[in-house]
Amino acid sequence: MAQHESVDLVPDTTVSYIAVAVLLAALTAVLAQISIQLPGGVPFSFQHFPVFFAGLLLGPVWGGFAVLLYIVVGLAGAP
Repeated sequence: MAQHESVDLVPDTTVSYIAVAVLLAALTAVLAQISIQLPGGVPFSFQHFPVFFAGLLLGPVWGGFAVLLYIVVGLAGAP
């Protein structure tokens, strides 16, 4: 039975940051569809909450990556 050497191509922390960024981008897309009409006809969307969470949980670089991912997916045609 042959044994193979394990090679780490990407650190575990980078993989976890990318996974959380993808989840927050998806959460932003879901919450962007929910809005409440406030008095005066002003719509209130829950879209900004995941953006704040991305900044708090991931920091400015990876949080910005999550928002940029949301924007790129929106430009690609996703709702």
